[in-house]
Amino acid sequence: MSKSLKTILLFSIMFLFSFALMACSETNGLILLERAASQSIEVSDSLDEVDDSDLSDAAIDDLGVELSSSSIMNLSLNEDLTPYEKIVEIRRLHTLIVEIHFDIVDERDQTRIAFETLRTSIASARENSIILSDEDKVQVEQWVTELKEIRTELQATIGLAYAQMRDLRGTYTLENLDHILSTHQDVLDVLNLRLEKIQRTHEILAAANDLLLTYLEP
Repeated sequence: MSKSLKTILLFSIMFLFSFALMACSETNGLILLERAASQSIEVSDSLDEVDDSDLSDAAIDDLGVELSSSSIMNLSLNEDLTPYEKIVEIRRLHTLIVEIHFDIVDERDQTRIAFETLRTSIASARENSIILSDEDKVQVEQWVTELKEIRTELQATIGLAYAQMRDLRGTYTLENLDHILSTHQDVLDVLNLRLEKIQRTHEILAAANDLLLTYLEP
């Protein structure tokens, strides 16, 4: 074998090796993205479940009945809200809790669909040895980091929503109005956070899929 041929062969091997390393790097980045997305969805699926009875406003109706038969209906007791106003506010918060619960269920279903779509695109990208631009590599890394943060934030809410609603069972009395009111507000805050994070996960998965399609589609 001539020296020039050996040189050409050596450079060819080096080029193929470098290309393989680049492809491996892209694959690792996409694998990390898929893994981070999967873990975020797993956490959102493992959040404390709600019992249908906790979404019912029957206990709040009972509060109204109890109040109507008492003598403190319009007494403020030096507080900002009267007992009647507190019950009205509890009912308002309860209605919002029910609404956001179903928003979360719907958003979670849509996020699962987006994840399956992204998995298909990632598989195609790996099969075709897609090489991302430096800018897109950075974007993927940022998404991975954000998805990990979302997973941590969702995990921190476990036990802070529907579990608190369960703890209220049997405590719907006029004496507990303040606690009932504050609990409903706390639960609503947690559910709003969950919805926000699940929506953001959905946005990231959709954006990641759109990015890969720019490489996959002719």
